[in-house]
Amino acid sequence: MSADLEGWIHFWCVSSTYHPKKGQKIVSVQDQSHSEVGKKAFFPIRAIGYDPVTQVMWTGDEMGYINKWDLSFLIAKVEAMRPLEEVDEADMAFKQKLM
Repeated sequence: MSADLEGWIHFWCVSSTYHPKKGQKIVSVQDQSHSEVGKKAFFPIRAIGYDPVTQVMWTGDEMGYINKWDLSFLIAKVEAMRPLEEVDEADMAFKQKLM
């Protein structure tokens, strides 16, 4: 996960083994908080925390808002894309160059 100054949170596929989406951005969402005037506002994300047991992410923005994100659905989707058997990355890269 990474975040930017416009309140966007970016989710990346990072894996130590082969994954078809490895190194790619999977999805981006904008962290929306309600400002004191009742409008949705986008503040820079200043902190991200993640609990791998509960698959919950917490974000804290510049204005002090804290948001809880349940990532279990996203993680399940990415895991469903993983090959059923281990694939040698060097071999896979070579085969893709031949295509």
